[in-house]
Amino acid sequence: MEYTLSLFYEKQADYAKSVNHYKKFYQANEAFIFSRRKRSLNILKVQFDIDEKNAKAQLLTQENALQQAKLNKEKKQQTISL
Repeated sequence: MEYTLSLFYEKQADYAKSVNHYKKFYQANEAFIFSRRKRSLNILKVQFDIDEKNAKAQLLTQENALQQAKLNKEKKQQTISL
């Protein structure tokens, strides 16, 4: 709307109003772009956090499996020693 008004006033040779409406258009456009970038960054942050938690969970599962394997080996060795 502001952009259209800017063009209208420019054609009417009312450059002050044209510039005024263009500035409003520009500010609204910048705010829109900023909000989209902010939203995109938030989505990326959430995805990163999810990936990080999944990686930690996988690492803990692997560490647990390794610990369990060590305990099983120790139990076998104790059984053989008896």
